[in-house]
Amino acid sequence: MSLLDETPLNTPAYTGAGVYPFSFKCFDDDELEVTHIDTAGVRTLLTKTTHYSVTLNSPSYQGGSVTTTYPTVTTGHLEIKTKIPFSQSVDLTATGPLNLTQFQKVEDRFVMRLQLLRMMLELEYTGRTFQGGWVTATSYTVGDLVIHPSEIGLYACKAVHTSGVFATDLTAGKWEAVITETDLLTAAGLPAISAGDALKAVRVNAGETGYELGHVVPKPTSSNKGSVPIVNVGASDYESVYAHSGPAPRGLFTWLSATQLKIGGLAEYNIYGFGPAWVTSDLTITPTISAPSYWHYIYIKASPAARVLTAADILDTTVAPAYDAAKGGWYDASGNLCVFMLWIDGSNNITKWWHAGDRRVAWDDGVVARAYAALGAGWVSTAIVSIGGAPKQAERAGFAIRVQDPTNSALYYYRPKGSTATTGCFMASTVPTTAISACIMEDLFIIAGSTSGLDIRSDQSTSLAYIEVQSWDLPEGM
Repeated sequence: MSLLDETPLNTPAYTGAGVYPFSFKCFDDDELEVTHIDTAGVRTLLTKTTHYSVTLNSPSYQGGSVTTTYPTVTTGHLEIKTKIPFSQSVDLTATGPLNLTQFQKVEDRFVMRLQLLRMMLELEYTGRTFQGGWVTATSYTVGDLVIHPSEIGLYACKAVHTSGVFATDLTAGKWEAVITETDLLTAAGLPAISAGDALKAVRVNAGETGYELGHVVPKPTSSNKGSVPIVNVGASDYESVYAHSGPAPRGLFTWLSATQLKIGGLAEYNIYGFGPAWVTSDLTITPTISAPSYWHYIYIKASPAARVLTAADILDTTVAPAYDAAKGGWYDASGNLCVFMLWIDGSNNITKWWHAGDRRVAWDDGVVARAYAALGAGWVSTAIVSIGGAPKQAERAGFAIRVQDPTNSALYYYRPKGSTATTGCFMASTVPTTAISACIMEDLFIIAGSTSGLDIRSDQSTSLAYIEVQSWDLPEGM
């Protein structure tokens, strides 16, 4: 019997459990090897009886069919090829009749082994021709190697064909992956690419043990137009933040009632260790008032829930902040940022003020630091912190000073509290009068810690003075 010049391999597309014919000669159903190859190139060797059965075309043995029961998927392709043993079990004697049919099978098996060897050499060792990038409507022969632009990897042609759609030809078994995308990424130590990875870049992971995909800058969306990227709170990635022009705007603090205040919108604060945070809408705050006659401090939490602040991100406490040059602001020991100060009066009410969003805070009613009283020739101290005139953190305070001497012409002088000046700075002069007081408006630096205030004196022991604190300035960094 004759034997065709053929490749002992068929690779039909797999559509699920069913019948799949093959065309090459096969004398025994144990001399077949059946493999399922999925769309990712993963090979599963099937077992006869368990996964498939074989029907041979008799008496020619030219072809037959494989009936599969596994796998149940309907994708990929089958690889049906000869598995003829490289052994000879027929023993021809020197005497007796010659069985020509048996002799023909011996010869056929010899040629089939040669065909199998040729196929193995073509596919694995020789005949590999690199054709560059895969192109449709092109004739390919067994052993051609191509790279596909989207199906990343190196592919070998397993059957002579004219290319159509690469994915279809791959599923039909006309191509086999030699090196896949996963192989390349694994060899390079790189992460696999999946949906949603657009615009990401390869970077070293947090543990510095390998590579990962992540946004070097945030992915642009319609919601972050005009934004700039900053390092996020965890210092592990970048995020978008609102951009602003010019200096960061300070919050507008408004007195609402004896128990509430409001932080106006469009304010920006830079919190050390967190970064910028914003008040974008009015926040109403109700401080916890525990005692009369003390300064009360408004803080933003060290770690707000988000960059846009809510009332839940605001703290109030009697604990005074301290200026931290390294952090560039006024902070408490827990890293909360102080942004404003209130005076709680003797009736446990918030003292009313006016604020225009700048550094100046003006009292609605002036706070009397000294009522009319005799000055005398020596220096008389007036503390403005303890009476709620200005907080000790303030840079300066505004005073209204009225002086008079009903008996003598007098000269008046002042110096910042804590100064050791003997003469001081000239302030005013008066003639003897009981009807009119000279009024001097002063805007003085008063930084002297908890003893902040003003010293005044007159050259006459009969002089009187009345001092009223009218405003104070938020310090730099608040």
